[in-house]
Amino acid sequence: MPFPESFDNFYYERENEFTVSALRSIILNPSHYRIAVIFAPAGMGKTHLLKACANESLNLGERAVYISSLRILEELISAYRERRKPNFEFLRGSKVILIDDIHILKGRGFALEFLARLMDKVESSGKILIMAGQGNPSQFSDSPSFKTRLMSALKLGINPPSRKVREKIFISACKRLGIDPPRRLRDFVVENVINPRGIIGSANRLGAYFEVFRSFPDDPSEILGDLVEMEDPFKIFGRGKVGKYLTAYYLKMKGKRAEEIAGILNCSRASVYNYIKRAKEILQKDEKLREKMEGRKLL
Repeated sequence: MPFPESFDNFYYERENEFTVSALRSIILNPSHYRIAVIFAPAGMGKTHLLKACANESLNLGERAVYISSLRILEELISAYRERRKPNFEFLRGSKVILIDDIHILKGRGFALEFLARLMDKVESSGKILIMAGQGNPSQFSDSPSFKTRLMSALKLGINPPSRKVREKIFISACKRLGIDPPRRLRDFVVENVINPRGIIGSANRLGAYFEVFRSFPDDPSEILGDLVEMEDPFKIFGRGKVGKYLTAYYLKMKGKRAEEIAGILNCSRASVYNYIKRAKEILQKDEKLREKMEGRKLL
């Protein structure tokens, strides 16, 4: 049975174009790459992309199986306790195997060894294996065989979505709920909530609030405050001298107090005020940097 998740309803722009294109290519033309692993933080869309791969395979008439690492772990433990061979027959008839949450197998050497053997079988049988998890390959040091096999797999990541993509996710979630929050709430969410799962959660909370009160909250932080995330400003503007100035200004526009900014930048309050002044001077002269700042609705 097809999953509702597809490549068409995974919203992205250039920040994740490579990852989506690579996964599609593996499914459509697996001659070169047969094993891939997606590493990304929770809520970024790993499961969505795995299930999109399953749907793409089904559209091609190929059998695909999606499985959680927890199910693999439970079967291996049950087989050991019952003194029998693990039963993974359902994997044999599938052309595409999709395994989610491999990070939960950290420290479970026997389960990682199973994945290592599965990777070998995939390579020799012409199947496709795509796994997903949080963290990175270095966490699997308790299973050298699995860790080294990951080195030859195609490693993919999911970058935080752009503001435009965040807005698409929020609008789509609101349409599904049948609500139309005012622009001020939409702006609050797409500017302050970075994680896609958090964006969907924001829509769900606003939907529940509207269902009860037949209106939307005046102060969005009242029900959405814990979902607000601060982008790492150093990743945006760099750690050089100019980057410090712009970071100070960015944090000020995000509502941070001078004391907080001083702590983040490891400088004095007086320096914070000076950095903000210098940032304004730079932004007046540098159009590219001004556009970068404007892209975050700060000017």
